[in-house]
Amino acid sequence: MDDKVYAKKYRKGVSKVDLLGKLKQASDARHTQYLTGYTLGGGTAVRQAEPDTTLAVVDAGVEFYATNYLSSRVALTGFTGEKDLFVGGDIGVRLQPPTRLAPFVGVGSTLGMGAFDVANAAVQGAATVDDGMDEVQRDSSVITILYPETGVHFWLNGTTRLSAYGRHNFSTSNEGGSFEGWLVGGQFAIFRR
Repeated sequence: MDDKVYAKKYRKGVSKVDLLGKLKQASDARHTQYLTGYTLGGGTAVRQAEPDTTLAVVDAGVEFYATNYLSSRVALTGFTGEKDLFVGGDIGVRLQPPTRLAPFVGVGSTLGMGAFDVANAAVQGAATVDDGMDEVQRDSSVITILYPETGVHFWLNGTTRLSAYGRHNFSTSNEGGSFEGWLVGGQFAIFRR
């Protein structure tokens, strides 16, 4: 691996006849402690009750490993709803073993605002000033989603990781009912020390 912590630990390597040692070395990902990385991901959910409605999410963010088994992340996210495009932020934590193929569990939250509603309110605000009206009606949709998640990471090398996940969204807002249910997705991440 190309990580300096991993390289120092296995500088001499394991004997060719030590099969358990080779397996341990090949699966060891304890080098992840204090890594910081950039992530890019996305996912989709298809409603069984409403088969024509496809919900999708994309996000870009940063992730930090406080220990070799606990990571936290924050991301900018965009997601589609039944009637609007939403933009906002996502935060979460994940717990996983320090192995190259690592199943994980986590929790997270997404907060977003309707992009078209915000743009419409801005246009109405400009029109109101031009027309000499005093009040602006601002009716933007705010979505809050809480979710538990599970998935698996695979470290391609010491700095590059692929992930697949499943999340079950629970919305805490009136507008968020269409976002409830399972979302499946993937993530690509590049880390550095």
